[in-house]
Amino acid sequence: MTKSDGNHQMHPEVAELVRLMPPPAEGPDREVDWVRAEQVWEMVFPSDYKDFVDVYGKGSFVAESVGSFFGVGVPEYSPEGEVIGSMREETAIAQEDWDEGNGDKPEDLPPGAW
Repeated sequence: MTKSDGNHQMHPEVAELVRLMPPPAEGPDREVDWVRAEQVWEMVFPSDYKDFVDVYGKGSFVAESVGSFFGVGVPEYSPEGEVIGSMREETAIAQEDWDEGNGDKPEDLPPGAW
């Protein structure tokens, strides 16, 4: 999602989440340049993920009533165009699990997302 793109429709499930859980007034701590991130990471990120990050940013969500934890990372990269940050390690772990047949790889990942 690019905020400058006036034609962009927010993913419907993210729009519903925004209705149910309004984002903080100050917005995310930083914006992601999705074009550059996808170039550096050599993949296409799902539209619902991009919309979610654009609205809520990175961080953790805790549902204390059920003891659930949900962490969201963002694609980070150096000025030289090298993949960096904690999401790199988490992505590698998920990819290894999927390659070995362990873990549930989402069936609706867009082409190029792995």
